[in-house]
Amino acid sequence: MEAADAPKKLLLFGQNTVIDERLFHDAQGNLKITKRGREQYVLYAANAIESPDYVYESVEPYRSQLGATLTKRRFLKTFVDEIGRSFYVVIAFTWDVTQAEFIGSTAFMPVNAKGLPDHAYFEKQQVGKIIHTKK
Repeated sequence: MEAADAPKKLLLFGQNTVIDERLFHDAQGNLKITKRGREQYVLYAANAIESPDYVYESVEPYRSQLGATLTKRRFLKTFVDEIGRSFYVVIAFTWDVTQAEFIGSTAFMPVNAKGLPDHAYFEKQQVGKIIHTKK
């Protein structure tokens, strides 16, 4: 039997994509999914990967390597809660040239300091070309 925390390698939108703990930990290994109560949305993150509204792909500057670029895919999905309020999830994957696959880099369930969805942040994640739109 496969361990629940073992990496999952899937073929998503034509490319190998790895889903593992990197979606939920920062570079130092600290759990970031608990920031601002994000942990309550973790199952929505799984749904956003399985059935995104949009997938954007972009080439952008690599913040830790001056002059270098990286390819990033962002899976975006909007949900509506039980009282009719919309919220969203953004899952980001970065292309790993060495492994020839997308590696999960972070999961966003952004809310502002008041705990409300930060729709402006969601809008900023819609960069690059759309490689998938919900049918």
